[in-house]
Amino acid sequence: MCTSGETAQTTMYANRYQQIKKLGQGSFGTAYLVHDTKSKHEKKVLKAIFIGDASPNESLDAEHEASILARLRHPNIVRFYDSFIDASYFCIVTEYCEDGDLDQFLKSLRKQRSRLQMDQVIDLFMQLLSAIDFLHSKRILHRDIKTSNIFLKRNYIKLGDFGISRLMINTLDKASTFIGTPYYMSPESLRYDGYNMKSDIWSLGCVLYELSVCKRAFERSNIIQTMDAILREPAPLLPERFPAKVQQLYLQMVSKDPEKRLKASELLEEFSQIEIKANTTKKLATQSSTPDPESKPSHPDLRRSYSNSPIINKHIQNSLQVPSSPVHSTSSMDSIDGFENNSSDDIHVSDNNMDPFSSTAKQIKTDYYRSKAKELIGSENFNRIYNYLHEQHKEQSQDPTRTDDIILSGLQALSSNSHASTLINELVLHECLNELNERTETS
Repeated sequence: MCTSGETAQTTMYANRYQQIKKLGQGSFGTAYLVHDTKSKHEKKVLKAIFIGDASPNESLDAEHEASILARLRHPNIVRFYDSFIDASYFCIVTEYCEDGDLDQFLKSLRKQRSRLQMDQVIDLFMQLLSAIDFLHSKRILHRDIKTSNIFLKRNYIKLGDFGISRLMINTLDKASTFIGTPYYMSPESLRYDGYNMKSDIWSLGCVLYELSVCKRAFERSNIIQTMDAILREPAPLLPERFPAKVQQLYLQMVSKDPEKRLKASELLEEFSQIEIKANTTKKLATQSSTPDPESKPSHPDLRRSYSNSPIINKHIQNSLQVPSSPVHSTSSMDSIDGFENNSSDDIHVSDNNMDPFSSTAKQIKTDYYRSKAKELIGSENFNRIYNYLHEQHKEQSQDPTRTDDIILSGLQALSSNSHASTLINELVLHECLNELNERTETS
């Protein structure tokens, strides 16, 4: 893929972006730090995402949606610069945040047995709220809010990978966390009841808790128990050092009932009225405490995102014969200034008419995973991996010692095809999640 030289130092992308080093790698592609040779050699991040045999129309849709996202401007959102198709890869160029991501930073604090001061938590969270309020005002859902998608640059929050999650099969995060576990996913999303702005708010609540205590709100020993906790268990409380008003707003954000969650604009207004005495040490020591971004994930083969790929969604549309919603016309996007001055009602990113979390969409995706995996490795190998994963994931719900790492290590002995294994794992998790939902409804 892409024009390349003999060494990493001479690798070029689109005759413009010169590779410096690899930042991370997932099942479907790689993230690189690059020099932009047409912009005073500014450092940027290039993500090369595997899209397989996407049709020309699918590629055009992805590029068009990316061009809309590139015109968004907000101080707390990672700048989206460029995108292009190269062979089987969709390449995205974004702002480089040299201080790493929030997930790495909080893990570093926890390792040091340290924590953020209360005023730092509120300050960072209000920056994040401002970014989400901006996106929601443009009728854009993030869909994948998590600490590994929140970056730090000169002590400021930068929200990344919004909208892009619908352009790719797998998000290529450079953090060494196990991305597949849905720590920040709302109950209604797990129940396939649809995804809307209130689902983003749930994820924000999970991030607020993590900022406060340096650990995830619903993290359990394995993925099945994590999903069960999100569906059935009450949210943990913030530490007592936080004012009652902050506690109240947080509990509203993580209410199982989406209707009880406030809008981002309402939360921003409420938090702005909370007076908290500032600590004398305001700045974050991000550069010294952020781990090396080149640290490799322990199990990259099954790193997954619960976002929706254009390829799978196109398959859903064809099966239902549902036309795509039109993307905002290019004629109205000729200038950045014109885009930013439009009313929020006129600005949107392309979306499918059918809810990607609906039961119909779920079944079509399940069929797609099954058929594509069988095509890649054959029915016999598919059945062997499927039975292994189904048995292991079912045991997870009763055995807290059966971790995801144990399952992945056993899977590696069964298959070397990570793409097929990822698809089968998604299929099995869909089925396990159905069982969890049935148990929740009857309890």
